[in-house]
Amino acid sequence: MFSLKNDFIFAFVFGMAKSERILKALTNDLLHLEGDDRIVELTLLNPINLKMNFNEKFTILDIKAVDGKKRRFNIEMQVAPDPDFVPRILFYHDRLFIEQLKSGKSYEELCPAISLSILDFILFQDEPDIQNIFKYLNVRAHRELSPLKVLHFIELPKFTVEKPRQLRTRFEKWLHVLKFSELYYEHPDSMPPELRQEEEIVMAMKSMHHVTRDELVIEAYRAREKAELDQISRLRSAEKKGLAEGRDEAQWRIARNLLKNAMPLEQISLVTGIPLDELKKGMVYPEGEETSPRKVREPARKRRPKG
Repeated sequence: MFSLKNDFIFAFVFGMAKSERILKALTNDLLHLEGDDRIVELTLLNPINLKMNFNEKFTILDIKAVDGKKRRFNIEMQVAPDPDFVPRILFYHDRLFIEQLKSGKSYEELCPAISLSILDFILFQDEPDIQNIFKYLNVRAHRELSPLKVLHFIELPKFTVEKPRQLRTRFEKWLHVLKFSELYYEHPDSMPPELRQEEEIVMAMKSMHHVTRDELVIEAYRAREKAELDQISRLRSAEKKGLAEGRDEAQWRIARNLLKNAMPLEQISLVTGIPLDELKKGMVYPEGEETSPRKVREPARKRRPKG
């Protein structure tokens, strides 16, 4: 079943050239932009298209846009936890900011860069808020250094539907659709009235309905899904191999120490589980020599003097 929480589907619904209206509405409402701050004009900087290579595991399906005030936006859906997620977001956010400064421009021409990360997992375990916003602040006075860089994180698992439907804000309506899109995309007209009254939300559901029936989209989706599964399989195999090699190394380290304490090879074999014939081939160097496993040998016996 398809869902907007899938980064691939999210990118196709909001990141294509014809998606600028619904992307503008989503960005305005999720960033709580009001009055003169609302985005009136929005242009995609990297529109999604089927000619892109979606077979690679590390394809970044973020959406870059610039508005009429030259503010730059980076919007993405992150499906699963990743230990490198925060450093990656900081890297791409900084790149979004510095890409403005082309040859011949001055620093005073730099415009705000804003990142919006919608997460299908909890990143901030100790924060109760659904949305957390980060800026450059004085750590003591909490005064803002500059409005040029802002990062928003929205954690969908923290969103609940306890509030009465008629009291929901547009922010909450978008969160509801993002979290439960699989319930509505096949039949957008089945959405509750409070969602159907939001024209851009209806457009988003109809767009999702359309893209999930496009054979080229599905083919690319499945190819990318297969590449991700293959990558996971390779990582697991490498992990198992690494664990096995780690256990092997630990056994030989114990064997070397036991041999230094004059324990017979038969007993060392019983303690470590290393077959006796392998130990006899020589797996431990004498003191002072290199102790690389598979090259270690049993100390040579002393020759008796003649006569």
